[in-house]
Amino acid sequence: MSKIVAKLFRDPRDATNALAELKKKGFPDDEIGILSRPDGRQGQKVAFPGIGEIVTGGAIKPSIAEAEAKPEKPALAAALAQILKLPEDAAGYFEFGVSMGGVLVTVHTADEKAGAAREILRASSPSAHSANAFAPGFTQASRMAATDPVDAPMSGDFRKY
Repeated sequence: MSKIVAKLFRDPRDATNALAELKKKGFPDDEIGILSRPDGRQGQKVAFPGIGEIVTGGAIKPSIAEAEAKPEKPALAAALAQILKLPEDAAGYFEFGVSMGGVLVTVHTADEKAGAAREILRASSPSAHSANAFAPGFTQASRMAATDPVDAPMSGDFRKY
């Protein structure tokens, strides 16, 4: 029996790192699926109502292309819910992430290899460059938490804290 493991990456560079690690660990290209905005990426372009054009490749490509070709044109969330066997609200999260420029990486593999794929995708956590790119305020806010105002001498200048 096969399993599907999926992760949405906010930063395409993190997705690229995860894909490289999956290939390095022996996952073949036909088990790895990718779904993203077209932004210069190669793959089959498909269009869904409400999201527009997206690029798909690898293991998820035939299922996405089949869903897009249906005459009733389902939403991407409905297609993902059916393909990934998820509740539609969870698939809606993936649809929103892809529409905002994220990259969905899926691994369609046997049960015994699913755990390894899950660990690789989890280990590909957001890098430092992506944290600062999406939320520059966190760098400034961490400075406030770096000192404990109770232990620090009070100077009256609260911008230090």
